Amino acid sequence: MQVAEQDYEKEKLNERIAKLSGGVSVVGTQTEIELKEKKVRVEDALNATKAAVEEGIVVGGGCTFLRLASKVDAIKYSLDNNEEKVVRCCLEHATSVAKTFLMSDCVVVEIKEPKSVPAGNPVDNSGYGY
Repeated sequence: MQVAEQDYEKEKLNERIAKLSGGVSVVGTQTEIELKEKKVRVEDALNATKAAVEEGIVVGGGCTFLRLASKVDAIKYSLDNNEEKVVRCCLEHATSVAKTFLMSDCVVVEIKEPKSVPAGNPVDNSGYGY
């Protein structure tokens, strides 16, 4: 009996490993609408992951914006039109992140001047730079 249980467990574990490594997943939902919504979420996550692998990512992008914010005034007169557009887009994104943060119930008491900003600091943390 014990050998049969071990064989059954081995078979089930091998099935799980095959499912995880084969790139196929089974998603269960209560309704067709939930299924479509989950499918869209998975597709979105896969596309975001592929884009990050192909194009690169900045981990802790908010920290990058924070580091560069103090440098913008010093270089803004030396930028050409295309560079200005890039800076403007970055600042718009940083503003968007700040607006999203401010819609939460959190209150910013003080913004410290970063000496060395760590590689990542979630927006909803209690402060910059831990």
